[in-house]
Amino acid sequence: MFNKYRSQISKKFTSGTLPKKVTITFCMCLVSLPASAQQVQNNRQIDRVPEDYRPEPIYFNAFELSPTVGAEIEYVDNLFLSDSNRVDDTIVSLSPELVAQDRRQDREIGLSLKAELQTYLNGNAKDRLLVDAAGSARFGLGTLTRTSISGSYKKNDTQGAGLRNSGTGGQPLTLTSYKGSIGLERDLGSFTASANGDFTSTSFNGNNLLFNNVAFDSSYRDFETLSGSGKLAYEVTPAQRIYSKFEYNDRKYQDIGNSDDFPSFLKVNRSSTDASLSVGYRRELTRLISIDVSGGYITQDFEDNAFSDVSSLTFNADIFWEPTQLTTISLRTSRSVDTTNDPLFTGLLRSAASISVRHELRRNLIIGLNGRYAFIDIEDGENGTQISTYATARYYLSKNWSFELKGEYFDQDVDLFPGKQSRLKLGIFYAY
Repeated sequence: MFNKYRSQISKKFTSGTLPKKVTITFCMCLVSLPASAQQVQNNRQIDRVPEDYRPEPIYFNAFELSPTVGAEIEYVDNLFLSDSNRVDDTIVSLSPELVAQDRRQDREIGLSLKAELQTYLNGNAKDRLLVDAAGSARFGLGTLTRTSISGSYKKNDTQGAGLRNSGTGGQPLTLTSYKGSIGLERDLGSFTASANGDFTSTSFNGNNLLFNNVAFDSSYRDFETLSGSGKLAYEVTPAQRIYSKFEYNDRKYQDIGNSDDFPSFLKVNRSSTDASLSVGYRRELTRLISIDVSGGYITQDFEDNAFSDVSSLTFNADIFWEPTQLTTISLRTSRSVDTTNDPLFTGLLRSAASISVRHELRRNLIIGLNGRYAFIDIEDGENGTQISTYATARYYLSKNWSFELKGEYFDQDVDLFPGKQSRLKLGIFYAY
């Protein structure tokens, strides 16, 4: 179905070496953990931060303020994740951040603001300013009915804009994203019902897509997503729950028009709607082990016949384990449909497995190891694999000063855009 576009791509990109400024992106949506499992994991990991090295917050009325500033230097051996246009670069960044929290018995309010200025020393990409501003509020805590609202603004942040940056294969895109969410949760005896709605708008700009030695404005990828979900959970015991969940997404991509200069395979309409229904089971087996498993069915319908509609079984399984007071291990397997923002890969069926280990080597030295393998069903029997690994070490010199060393490796084996990328980053942080 999509082979006619695939053949055009192969001819164009295998005929020669691409110039240095190419920014062709292979982006995947990150499928998040079920909320319950994610909350348990995050809470426990926060508790693992050495208490002796937590700086005291600054109080402003009812808010706790936590300002920090970081400076990092990172080496990337293949900036654009491309075998045909392999260039390296060194990135220097400065990033101030402010987190404010108001936590009370009946409500929680959180605000965060982060800016990061990146400079590419070899000049393979323009200097970039990343901005991430977010706010969230939960009301009615401790009552039968609870409401939530949140919003965010992100500039040049591919992680937070509904994009999947191929694991460690992030590329320097220019984009702006807005998101708003609202939620309602109600206890009905042993049942808990919840509903959520989200709206996301993402726009790209700048001539950072290169095809056949011609730069195109990447704004053809602008898109909006309207999402809704409902969940019904039954509390069997305080330690275990059974739940069912329904999700619906409506994705609208900008009309490219009939420009003769634009490559034909990029003109296909990627707008689609998808719906999924799943049932799951969550249980705290012990104080140190929790599981969350679910399975269901998903369908996705594309407006353009160039894409095949998706209809598939899906599953997710998450295990969180604390074998010792110093170590946490999380395991995850999943099979789900990825809807990407890349015009070449949309509606991918992905099977993945990952492991994450976090260990307190010393009271002030935290190390982490992560690995992930994914098998991707692209189209018409075509498939690919992705392998990503990274390791981190965070050393707390005092309550104010800390250092972090991070090494990453990513290997993408896809016919059209294969590539390997390694990154090494060193950062120093000061918390007021």
